[in-house]
Amino acid sequence: MAQKGKLESALSQRISRRGALSALAATAAAGLLAACAQPAAAPTAKPTAPPAPAATTAPAPAATSASAAGGTAAPAATQAPAAKKLAPITIAAGPAIDHVSVFAGVDKGVFARYGLDVKVKLYPTGVEELNAIQANECQFGVLGSVPLLTSVDKGIPVVLVACNHGDATKKVYNDNQGIIASKASGIRAGKVEDLKGKKVGLPLGSGAEPYMRSLLKLVGVADKDVTVQNMQPADMITALKQNQVDAICVWEPWQATALKQIEGSVEVQRGGSPSWFDPGTTLAMRDYIAKEPDTTVAFLTAHAELHQWVRKNFDEAAQVDMRWITGLDADVAKVAIRHSVYDVRISKLTYEGLNTATIPFLVEQQKIKSFDATKAVDHKYIVQVEKEHPEFFTDVPPIPADAKLA
Repeated sequence: MAQKGKLESALSQRISRRGALSALAATAAAGLLAACAQPAAAPTAKPTAPPAPAATTAPAPAATSASAAGGTAAPAATQAPAAKKLAPITIAAGPAIDHVSVFAGVDKGVFARYGLDVKVKLYPTGVEELNAIQANECQFGVLGSVPLLTSVDKGIPVVLVACNHGDATKKVYNDNQGIIASKASGIRAGKVEDLKGKKVGLPLGSGAEPYMRSLLKLVGVADKDVTVQNMQPADMITALKQNQVDAICVWEPWQATALKQIEGSVEVQRGGSPSWFDPGTTLAMRDYIAKEPDTTVAFLTAHAELHQWVRKNFDEAAQVDMRWITGLDADVAKVAIRHSVYDVRISKLTYEGLNTATIPFLVEQQKIKSFDATKAVDHKYIVQVEKEHPEFFTDVPPIPADAKLA
């Protein structure tokens, strides 16, 4: 109970003045998406991180919420068969542009078509999402691979069941990460080496940190030569605008937001690390998916359908993001949403990328101890979805024959 008390206390802190006030106003107006219905024991461990800001429950508009979407057209052409009622689930997500499939699943009523009663809770970073999943407050989460791997390293039985964004045809992926610098910093576009001696704001414990450090290593800049300031994404734009930091390293939509809002800001790097593999993950606790295999498959089937809809409807998907991410600009959303690859599949290349790039680099950084990626991944459910619903994968490049999973 003491651990749970600490977690609840940590989660009660504000994300940011603007984010908290907006979330409060949205919740009061819509009255939707209450906290998870099944409280459980506090997690046995959690990733190392500073005190976590409060989670916010971001409601979709009443006219398009899961409960009101019975007459809403499904995003994909294929209609799911009449679905039996399955377990209610709550999904942990964050203010990230690439979490749009989860948002659209509620807005468009797709989860409901698969018999799922879904709520979504928003958290500032993947670290806080993991805490909620470990506490059984949420059954699934969409977040980066680093919080997942640090949790597995601590012995927490959380597992990747599908990718939220990534590319199953490659063993290197970091498309959604980037570094933006202010004009006053003197940091030049494309010159990661200019970060030497500078201060960079990023969320510690997220994939942004090792992404930046992988780039620094390539250009011969030591970690100690760059000052890292821990920041939540919602606070970064103000910090960069006021020159409290020289640069920020983060995922979308914060890169595109900085470039639009801060005059003279510079895109130092977007993706492009040849040694860093960081797909967005869709994950759950091992005991939950073992207990609820039908719910897991139904959720991942909806997830696959929604990803295909995003791939075919970027501008409409950007509008969905705007209803969930506080203060997101329409032009920014349309740009930012195109900087991720929306592929839920897992292949042998996924395992190879984790085993040859992500895990070894995190070991070198003394973030985790070495282990095999099989400890952190369970691909059988998403492979089942691929076999049962090939129509949701007709528009993505085929996985090489020697990289397919049984």
